[in-house]
Parts: sequence; structure tokens; C-alpha cells
Amino acid sequence: MITIVRAFCVVSCLISGIYASIIFYYFRNAKRTACFAVLCLCLFFNTNIGLAVYPSYIHNAAYMAGVSSNAFLSTLALCCIFTNLYASLISSKKEAVFQKYYNSLALLMAAFSLVVPTSYECLVYYLLYALYLYACVRVIIHSCIRTKAGDKTYHYPAFAYILMVICSVSDTVMAAFNIEHVSLVTFFMPVFLILHGTESALQYGNSIKKTQKLSASLSDTIERINHSNNALMCTQMKSEFLYRSLDLISKKCDEDPFTAEDLTVSLSKYLRHTLNFQQLQGIVPLSNEIELTKAFVSIEKERYPKLKVEYKFPDPLPDFHIPPLSIQPLVENAIEHGFTEDMPEPKVTLTIIPYRDYYHIDVSDNGSGMDEDVAASLTDSLNDSARIGIYNIHTRLINLFGKGLVIQSAPGVGTSVSFVVPPDAEAYLREKEAGV
Repeated sequence: MITIVRAFCVVSCLISGIYASIIFYYFRNAKRTACFAVLCLCLFFNTNIGLAVYPSYIHNAAYMAGVSSNAFLSTLALCCIFTNLYASLISSKKEAVFQKYYNSLALLMAAFSLVVPTSYECLVYYLLYALYLYACVRVIIHSCIRTKAGDKTYHYPAFAYILMVICSVSDTVMAAFNIEHVSLVTFFMPVFLILHGTESALQYGNSIKKTQKLSASLSDTIERINHSNNALMCTQMKSEFLYRSLDLISKKCDEDPFTAEDLTVSLSKYLRHTLNFQQLQGIVPLSNEIELTKAFVSIEKERYPKLKVEYKFPDPLPDFHIPPLSIQPLVENAIEHGFTEDMPEPKVTLTIIPYRDYYHIDVSDNGSGMDEDVAASLTDSLNDSARIGIYNIHTRLINLFGKGLVIQSAPGVGTSVSFVVPPDAEAYLREKEAGV
């Protein structure tokens, strides 16, 4: 009976690992699926070892003298790492530095476990189980938070890891008292895998439904926008970009629903900022413009996989105000007009440099560039649609701060478009209106 359970557990781990690996191969945005895949493969090797079936053998010096005990401890350490990584990926908060230290410690323990002397293997065993329980509890907490936020699919990993905690604690306690028993972790491993796999399958289905629903809503919004030429001119939005984005999302719904969901969220952020008409004539926090730019870039990078966008900001991001839609159109212009299809490494760099009396903002690319006459003409008139964004930004900057865009370019080298804003734009504009 034990042999059958063990064989079933091993096969379940292998099948689950292959299943999760296939999902990750086709849907690269499902990073948590990759963690689950590697975790299953670690469990596959781990449960092949007798110590996984009979934890009380940890006190048997003759049994622990073999290579298998070292392999068991090493794979257990790897399980700690990938369980903790999974917890970090489903967390809604940024990963704390402590979690990186945890992963580094577990990685060192994995390496140490391969060469640890027999006399210390028992201590390493209990330490690794303590680390593993911590990672499992993190998954439970973040799964409950996700469930409370409305995503019911996280019920499954919560139950799965609660089961693992109960089984692990029971095994560890009985091993500590040298009570010979069959490992509960091994016995319930298939249940754990089924619960975890169910969550992945439901996430896949929900991602498709959510993306299709959001896409339909966005399509309706864009149709209404398209009938308002003033709105499109006011926001400098290009309807071609919007329809192109929707086509991309629609295509990804079938190919990669996880990516489609991320693209839909990015397009929603893009629309939220570009349709805020009340702020179009004023100024907005820099963080708003950066969020808009990053949302736009995430969509464009899906169209142009080779595209690289580098952000050079002070840390933390400076708290100052700029005219709305003053950075994103420059990045868009660099992508649309700066590169050729056969360019090997297209790159756009957004740089913010603080000085005492102003902030310097620069958008540069390594594209085809242009001669000085063409560069100078970009801010002179609205001769073609490609110049609308540049010209509008230039005139708005002059009207607000008295200085417009500075364009530097050379054929075959690239283009740099920069401008400056005062550190306290709100106070500057108040003084300007007061005639000070």
C-alpha cells in the first residue's frame, strides 16, 4: 500500500510539473505558474527518497549516511525557495528585502545540504522544515488577502498550503519524538497538487473572461471617443494606436490570456490618464505621467519584442508637477519614427535629472536620427500628423514656463528631445498669474 501511495505521489508531482511548465511556456506572464512547475519537479525528486516517506529515519545514523539524505535535504531547501517566490508573486505588495535574504539563506542551505556531515543532518532537517512552514504560511496569508479582495480562486492554494502546514507540523513533531509513521505530507501530496492545479486552471479561464469583458468595454469607450474629434485632438490620442492595441489584446486572448489581461490593464491606465480633460490645461504630478508612459510602453513592447526602454530616475521619484501628456507622446514619437524594422537593438531612454533651479527631462533614442533642419522644423508648424504631438508639447511648455522643447539629432546616431520645468511648478504658475 505504501509503495502504491508513494508511486502515485511521484507520478502526480511529475505530471503537475509538466502541466505547469507547458502553461508557463505558452503564457510567459504566468510567473507564479513557473514557480509551481519548479516546485512540483523538486517534490518529484524529494518524494522519490525514503526519508520523505518515513521522517522518523532522520534519527537513524546508518540510514542517514547515504547520499539520498543529502539529496532530500537539498530538494527540501529548493521547495522553500520556490514556495516563498510563489508567495511573493501573489502578494499585492512589493517584496520586502527580508524575503530576498530568506531566499539567499535557503539557497545556501540547499548547497550546504549536499555536503553536510551526517551528525548535522538532523539539525538541518528541522531548520529547513521551519523555513518551509514560514513560506507556506506566507502563501496562506496572501491567498486569504486575494480571496478577501474578491478573487475566489485563491481559496484553493489557501486550502492546499493549510493542508501542507498541518501535515508538515505533524510529521516534524512525530519525527522529533522518533515515532515511526508514514509521512502525511507524502500521503496528501496528490490532494495538494490537485488543489494547486485547480487554481491555475481557474485563473486561466478567469483571465480569458476578464480580458474579453474589459476589451468589450474599452471598444465601446473608444467608439465613443472616435466620434469626438475635439477630444482626440485635445488628448493627442491616436485612434490607430487604440484600435491596434485592441487588436493585439483580442489576438492575445486566444494565445496568452495572462498577457492579454496585463495589456488590458495597461490600456485602461492609458485611457484613464489621457481622458482626464479637466487636467489638460494645467499640470499634473510627475508620477501620473510616468504611470501613463509605462502603460503605453508595456503595450508597445508586446508589439516590438526587441524594444528596450530604460528609465533613469532619482530614487525616490521626485515630487514635482509637469504639463500632462508631455513625456508619453515623446516616447511614442521616438518608437514610431525613430526606428526601422531591421534595427537590432532599438532603445529609448527616459532621463530625469534634478538641478537646483529646475528639473531636466530628456527622451532619447538610438534610432535613425535626422538632420538639423528637419529637427528644427518639428516645433515650427503642424505640417503633418507626426508633428502634432511635438508641436503641442512645445507650445504648451512655452505658454506655461517660457521655454519649449530642445531637439538634438544626427543621422545614424539618434535623437534627444528635452525640456525643463521649475521644481515648484504650482508656485511658479501662481506667481505668473499674479504678475509677480
